Amino acid sequence: MEEVRTMVSILIPVHRKVLAINMIGFVLLFLFFLVLGWSVGSRQQFTLAECIALTMFAALVAIIGWQLRCNRATFDGNELVLRAGFYKQRWPATVLEAPWKECRLDEFDRKNGIGAYKYFAGRFSFSGVDDCFMLAINSDLVRCLNINGYPALCLDANTHSLILAAKP
Repeated sequence: MEEVRTMVSILIPVHRKVLAINMIGFVLLFLFFLVLGWSVGSRQQFTLAECIALTMFAALVAIIGWQLRCNRATFDGNELVLRAGFYKQRWPATVLEAPWKECRLDEFDRKNGIGAYKYFAGRFSFSGVDDCFMLAINSDLVRCLNINGYPALCLDANTHSLILAAKP
């Protein structure tokens, strides 16, 4: 008899305030360069630069907006799949039953990930040793699963609780 795989997926929300503050930062940066270019360049050159900058800005905002909105945890059979925008990590679902240790975000360095206002996702290193997958939204503290004495998976308390509640 064939085993039926259950698939449960939950969306991990980012607060509107976090989205707004991160997007406003990019808008202000764009406006700064727009005014700077307008004040020093000729009008003909600036029109071309305006088009290029506007296109790059729109693409950047779309990518960052997607990154901030695309946070998902999926239970696929006995596997937990965490997705934070571009970053994806698979774990056995049993890791949720292991002991977790609380750490501060300032103990980590970004290796390959996003570090924005109240949003951290991707690969981070702890005290310069090893690396871990992190998804921290609207929190300065994370719960970390330690393997060989170092964090391997870190989630903020709300994300951790949402995932535990959705576990089949």
